[in-house]
Amino acid sequence: MALMSVKNLIKIYKSGYEGIRALGGINLDFNRNEFVAILGPSGCGKSTLLNVISGLEVPSSGEIIIQGQSTKNFNKQSWDIYRRHNIGFIFQHFNLVNSLTALENVALPLAISGVSLKERTDKAREMLKKVGLSSKCDNTPLELSGGEKQRVAIARALINDPDIILADEPTGSLDSKTALEIMDLLKEVSKDKLLILVTHNHEFAYDYATRVIKMEDGLITLDEVIKKAEDTSNSKLKFSRTSLKYKDGIRMILKSIKNHFGRLIATVVACSIGISGIALIIGLGEGANRFADEQINKYLDANILPINYMRKTVGGSYISEIPSETILNELINEIGNDKLDYRNDISDILGKSQVMDLYFINDDEPDYNVYYSHSNVSLISDSSYLKQYEKYFIKGSRFASNNNINEVVVNTQLINDIKKQTSLEYDYQDFLGKKIQMNFIFRVNDVYGNNPWTINFNESLTIVGIINELDLFSTPSIYMYYDTFYNKINTLDSNLLNKLTSNSCSSEYSICLNSKELVILDTENILSVISKIKNSKLLDNTKNSYLYVVDLTVEFKSIISTAISVAQFILSMFIITAMIVSMFMLAILLYTSVVEKRLELGILRALGSTNKDIKRYVLSEAFIVGFLSAITGLVLALIIEVVVYFLSANILGLDYNFMIINIPIIRGITYSGNLLLKYLPFSVPLILIIISSLVAFLSGIFPARKAAKLPIVDVLREE
Repeated sequence: MALMSVKNLIKIYKSGYEGIRALGGINLDFNRNEFVAILGPSGCGKSTLLNVISGLEVPSSGEIIIQGQSTKNFNKQSWDIYRRHNIGFIFQHFNLVNSLTALENVALPLAISGVSLKERTDKAREMLKKVGLSSKCDNTPLELSGGEKQRVAIARALINDPDIILADEPTGSLDSKTALEIMDLLKEVSKDKLLILVTHNHEFAYDYATRVIKMEDGLITLDEVIKKAEDTSNSKLKFSRTSLKYKDGIRMILKSIKNHFGRLIATVVACSIGISGIALIIGLGEGANRFADEQINKYLDANILPINYMRKTVGGSYISEIPSETILNELINEIGNDKLDYRNDISDILGKSQVMDLYFINDDEPDYNVYYSHSNVSLISDSSYLKQYEKYFIKGSRFASNNNINEVVVNTQLINDIKKQTSLEYDYQDFLGKKIQMNFIFRVNDVYGNNPWTINFNESLTIVGIINELDLFSTPSIYMYYDTFYNKINTLDSNLLNKLTSNSCSSEYSICLNSKELVILDTENILSVISKIKNSKLLDNTKNSYLYVVDLTVEFKSIISTAISVAQFILSMFIITAMIVSMFMLAILLYTSVVEKRLELGILRALGSTNKDIKRYVLSEAFIVGFLSAITGLVLALIIEVVVYFLSANILGLDYNFMIINIPIIRGITYSGNLLLKYLPFSVPLILIIISSLVAFLSGIFPARKAAKLPIVDVLREE
């Protein structure tokens, strides 16, 4: 049985409405161990016959039978796989990949077949040794002579141990001496393979070939057997479905990139601008929100939470003004004395307002009786709140001891108000070490009535620090530690609660909801208490079932965050537009790269790469560009972040702890409002790398499709 047979092979090229016949019904049988030389003038169909036999071109009609298997029903992928394992190509112009070394060029068919790096490297070294190029393994084609290039091409054709070797004018670009060396090498190769040689050289044909075929106008004019060859092999057609691995494709791309490194850098920098812009917008949002948070927390006592009340009507509208009535008392009386659990909960969240009577004392004996009524005592958790005002301390001032309730820090507004009550002049420093006696008069939060209920006790306090900055404070203030103060008056809580929850709590103790706020001493418990009261359904039948509580601090923060998010969104639209433009730019650059790599892609297809392999190859290049763009954009954004930080601190005089741009690196995004990124629990760099890679992937789809559709024969012929 013949190794390969062609039956009535016809190939017609369409040109407009006419057809050009290249092959006009070829019938041939080829055996193993044959060295077949095909002679004929240019345009007679020699190369077309080789292309059809190899599967580079599909015949218009006819059939090719290889080792008893017909190729009539082969699709494109079947032809690619057949060519990969059964055909070895030797071209007139060598068709080597210039970005690869001689060793890598020889190993390329094995890489396409999925062979491991070590195995294919060892085989390629051995094959180069057989063709006499063991010392040229690491040289690129540009560093080799014509004869050496053709030897590399022969080694590449043999590396997969194919049954059929197709040589199209292998000596056409060589000098006579080198041509003889190549012919001797081909003669050796043909001893156990079918070798079909297309040539114009009659001398070579008759000196080396065992069979000579002459063609003219697409027809066989002579088929002369010089030496009969018998095919004694029972081998079958190789048809293993393997493909080029991702890592091997990326390795080839990285080597190819070296030849166009400048353009790669320009592309990466251009594409990185969009990623850098997104990172900076996120960082600006983070910085702005954090700054707003810090400012709100700085000027609002951590233990005081302003609350507003709104009552909702059955129709759904909100009433902003509520008559002065005892809503709080109503809530307490509704719970009743027998609901002790809820009464205890209320003790956790219910605040107290206080009016202070201040007396100036010197060495425990009052030099002057100074009466002063004031209602602004700020309770702080530690000295960190006052540290921001340390630079405004007058000489001799210090922080109060955390465990000493008898030491306080005051501001100059308070001292000035006290001085107004006396006829003597005092310096601020004269007040340091002096004592103030306070008489606290407690009442229910901002409750006013004819006979307000009060609890009195006296406490003497020593002034240890005075803050001297009138612009910072609009009201006189005394600063005391929350823990020590609360422990002091904690014993009064039970009496106060019993008073509040008793039936004597009536309309006398009304809350002016139109102008006053409820003071909450423990903000962490209020939501849980409200939830418990609602879940208990104690208030289902009361007229206050439509009472709503609004946390103004949270609402204020939400408004600021929303405003920043809107600004982020607007800026993001500009950046997204820039990224869309860069995506099209990248697509154009990738398509340009495909055009420049036409020969390389054509060689890969000729060696058996499938359309899928070519698409993967181009998309891998796009992914590399996208990944590098993301890294470059992030580095650029971080550099800008650091520069802005130092400029804002040294030129604008902002706090060193404040960063205008605060790009999250490890954690996810905290303050992103309604942006989609809020819901992604990944670090910002990871998100941006994914976005950049996805954009690059989308940019590469069109160039990849075009690359997969390149006509192999035309590409190789053009080159």
